[in-house]
Formats: sequence, structure tokens, C-alpha cells
Amino acid sequence: IVQASRDARKKKNPMDWDVGQVCRWLEEEAEMAEYSDHFARAKVNGAMLMNLADEDLELTCKVPHPLHRRKILMAVDKIKDDELDMRWGGGPNDLDEFIATL
Repeated sequence: IVQASRDARKKKNPMDWDVGQVCRWLEEEAEMAEYSDHFARAKVNGAMLMNLADEDLELTCKVPHPLHRRKILMAVDKIKDDELDMRWGGGPNDLDEFIATL
């Protein structure tokens, strides 16, 4: 079930995740399940997740520990990096090819 949940999220653009998908990501990928209820109460969807700032995590999502906030933001950055790799193929060779076509 967990793998199926991960696969479904990976197929969908993270910006389009609903609150439930964000909470499952928080539990399964970010390993920060203790904040899942706070994210749900704040109705953090994918678009909001991708744009969260440290202050949002502290004040709205009730993540008091600075290292926990950093861990969540690093996990969000990983999503962004993975999305970029999926869109552009990831790796310097693809970038070189792209630049060469310009």
C-alpha cells in the first residue's frame, strides 16, 4: 500500500497534490509524521507545500524545532529537484544538448 501511494504521488505533479497526498508524503518520504495533523488542519496542498517558508512551518504548521523545519524544507527541495530532473532528463549531458539547440 505504501509503495502504491508513493507511485501515485510520483505520477502526479506535486503542485497538484491534495492535502491527503501531502500528509502521506510528510509521513512516508519526509519521515515527519508527527506534523501530519497540523498540515491537514492548515489544509496544506501541493501548491502550498512547494512554496512553504520556514516561518510558515513554524507558525502555521506548528513545527517548533528548527531542524525539523529544515528537514521538511530539504525534502521539499528534493521534490523540486526530482521534478526538474523528470522534466529535463537530469544530468549535464541533457543540459548541454538543450543549450546546443539554442
